[in-house]
Amino acid sequence: MENCKICNKNKSKYSCPKCNLLYCSLDCYKNESHSECTEEFYKKNIQEELSLRSIEDANSADKKKIYEILNRVNNEDFLYDGEDDIEDIDSDDDVDEDISVRLQGIDINDSEELWKQLTEEERQVFQNLVNNGDILNLIPEFIPWWEQKKKIIEVGKSESTEQLPEILKTIPDFDKLTTKPVSPCLHFNTCNILGSYTTLVRYFNGEHHLNPLESIKYLINLSKTLKSNENFENYESCLESILSQIEEVNLDLGLEYQDLNKDLQVILVHYNSEFILRGLSDVYSLFYKAKKELSKNGEQKVTNEFSKRFGPVPKCEVSKGSVTLILKKLEFLMAAVIKTNK
Repeated sequence: MENCKICNKNKSKYSCPKCNLLYCSLDCYKNESHSECTEEFYKKNIQEELSLRSIEDANSADKKKIYEILNRVNNEDFLYDGEDDIEDIDSDDDVDEDISVRLQGIDINDSEELWKQLTEEERQVFQNLVNNGDILNLIPEFIPWWEQKKKIIEVGKSESTEQLPEILKTIPDFDKLTTKPVSPCLHFNTCNILGSYTTLVRYFNGEHHLNPLESIKYLINLSKTLKSNENFENYESCLESILSQIEEVNLDLGLEYQDLNKDLQVILVHYNSEFILRGLSDVYSLFYKAKKELSKNGEQKVTNEFSKRFGPVPKCEVSKGSVTLILKKLEFLMAAVIKTNK
C-alpha cells in the first residue's frame, strides 16, 4: 500500500472519490493542497443537510411558532409591571429545552392538548395577554396571499406561481348548468363570499385550513349568501352585511368598511378574474375538506376548556348535505365568473 500523498509518512487508507488521491486521515484530506475536492465535498454535504432541514422545518413550522410564543411569554419584559418585579430566569436555551420536552409528541394543532401542557403561570399570563390585547405583539406580521407580490419562477418558457391558492380544475361550463344569462346579483353575491373569506383568512392569520370544519362555520356565519342564499343588489350592501355579521359573530378584528373594500378590490381588479377564481377555489377547498371530515367523524361538538376561554366556534348547523349544496353553489359562481370573462 502506498504512502499518503499529502504527508508521505503514513500508509494511505482512503482514496478521494473525485481525484483518486490517496490519503491517511481526515486532516490530510482537508489539507490546503487538496482544497478543491474538499470544498466540493463539504458543499455537497451542506446542501444535503439544508435540504433535510428544510423538510423538517416545513413539518415543524407551527411548532416553532409555539416555541417562540411560549419563550416570549416566559421572557418578555412587557409582561411585568417594572424592573423590580422581574425575577431571575433561566437562559433561553433552558426555556427552549423545557418547552421542547413538554411539547414532545403533542399535536400543536390540538389547542386543548397544548393548553394542558402550559404551567398555571403561563396560562394566567396568556389569559392576561388576550384580555389586554398584547397577544397581538407575539403574533408575526401576516401578509395575505392577495397582497403578496406574484412570484414567478421561469423554467424554460413556462412560468409557475407560488403561495397562491390553486384554481379548481373541474369548474363546469356555465351554459351546461343553465340556459339563463348571468344575473347581475351573482357578482355581488360573489363579493359577499370573498369579503367574508378575506375576513376569515386575516382572523386565522392564513392558517384557516388547519381546521376546515371550524373555518366553514365562521364563513357561513359571515356570508349571508352562504348562510341563507341572500342575494345582493349592490356592492355596498354586500360589504355592510359582512360588517354586521362580524359584530354578531364577535370577531374582534377592528375591520371597517374601507378595510374590507381594500382587500376585496385587490382581488376583484386582478387581471382576467384570476384572483376571484383563486379565492373562490380556496373557499371550495375548505368546504370540500370539511365534507370529508364530516364523512369520517361526523360533527363533533367543541366543549374543551381552551375553546370556551378563547372564542368558541360560532353556532352553525352543518351536515354533508348542506356542505354539498354550498359546493354546488361555489361551482356555479366560478362558472359564472368564467362566463362573464369570455
